[in-house]
Amino acid sequence: MTSIHEQLVHDTAQQYGVPDAVAAELLARSRPCVYLLQFDELSPAQTETARPAARTGGLPSLPDDADWSVSGRSSAPPRASKFPRPSESS
Repeated sequence: MTSIHEQLVHDTAQQYGVPDAVAAELLARSRPCVYLLQFDELSPAQTETARPAARTGGLPSLPDDADWSVSGRSSAPPRASKFPRPSESS
């Protein structure tokens, strides 16, 4: 997640003649931002601290020995058998 750099907002607002009250209102309504991009699009410096944590679609990326059991029921996720695991697909 990227934090909002408050001083940069105030400095940029001043540079373009935006009243400080408007910059303050912008900051008050701003929220942190999440950037979604491919890991290989990161710079070498960014990959050192990157924590890939999300995917869109498909089964979660878990170790083979991850316990899927819920209150002693099946140890596999619902309908998981319909989809090949990445190691099984060609």
